[in-house]
Amino acid sequence: MAEVLDIGVCPEVSLAELLRSDEPVVRAVLERGGQVDPVRPMLWPCPSNDIVSAHEWSGSAPDVELFAVRDARVGGGGAHAEKDGALVFAEGVYPSYVRHYIETGLNAEHWRIEAEPVRHVDTAFVINHFNLIYGHWLTEILPKLFTIRRLAKLGVRAPILFGLNTPAYMLNIAAALLPQHEQLVFDPQRERVAVSRLLLPSMLQRNYWFHPILSAELDALAARQPKQRRPERALFVSRTGMPESYRRLGNVAAVERTARKLGLAIIQPEQMPWFDQVRTFADARLIAGEFGSGMHNAIFSPAGAKVVALNWIVEVQSRIANHRRQDVGYILPTDGRPRRHSPDGEDAEPVFEIDPDEFAGRMEPLLAELARSRRGLRERLLGW
Repeated sequence: MAEVLDIGVCPEVSLAELLRSDEPVVRAVLERGGQVDPVRPMLWPCPSNDIVSAHEWSGSAPDVELFAVRDARVGGGGAHAEKDGALVFAEGVYPSYVRHYIETGLNAEHWRIEAEPVRHVDTAFVINHFNLIYGHWLTEILPKLFTIRRLAKLGVRAPILFGLNTPAYMLNIAAALLPQHEQLVFDPQRERVAVSRLLLPSMLQRNYWFHPILSAELDALAARQPKQRRPERALFVSRTGMPESYRRLGNVAAVERTARKLGLAIIQPEQMPWFDQVRTFADARLIAGEFGSGMHNAIFSPAGAKVVALNWIVEVQSRIANHRRQDVGYILPTDGRPRRHSPDGEDAEPVFEIDPDEFAGRMEPLLAELARSRRGLRERLLGW
């Protein structure tokens, strides 16, 4: 366990004042929040009231903010910020589970700061936290790059601090999106970085209720990627190449055979260059697959896309769908029990099955609708 310093309630100043303030912590509001994404009906009724409640729970987008912390230390596996011996936290900068993990001592090896400072930096951004799983990076860290890019247009530029354990693809994406920002990579096992003015950008969401800026940035990112010659409109996202997890689809071969028969293109996103993933999902109109990080790539897909998740873990896929104006449906394991993650290790039986016939029955009308819409588009283009 560790002490948490909640900086969420601190003086609000202008951006210019923030960059010269000597106050311990200040924040500037870059864009007001308060927007609410309308809740869209599920593709079909879900038998779990908990899942329905999570899908329908509506909340508002937070303000887009930038925090500045004077005389901070950065270290640990997630490049966490520390001030006066306490780990820094603010809603909108970090997801709420980060605070829970720190205060309860869960997975302390990933966030604990132990090394002494051996480097000093005047001003730097920190965007990471200890959870570098792709789906969390996609929804909790990537949006901060968009915030930093908007700040750069206002003349605010500074290096970005990353721990040595940051996956290479994340560093490459940050470099591609922010080519004018230096990356300072440190070894959290050997050093902690002293920062005179630490900049913490917000992640454009709170509890996965997203700010409209995120959609604008995602659409612009997708539009900049080269068009595919023969884009796949119906995808099945496979997890067969992923490391073993706390849950496992026991009859994955049967489900994927069914997907192939239905005409879905089976992809493994982690095997694709990231910007190809962006383009592939931006072109998709129907996406199916086991609930997980790969399915969260639907955040790049357009309004009206249909998303079919096998299993259910948390509300994130629903919140993505509501924000992006997509339609989502869940197919639960054959025993009716979602396989969820429990930090204390008390998980349900990890192996589950999805009924291939139920999967086919849910997909067939969606595929027929997709075919009709494509025929209609072709006829309009040909002037019929």
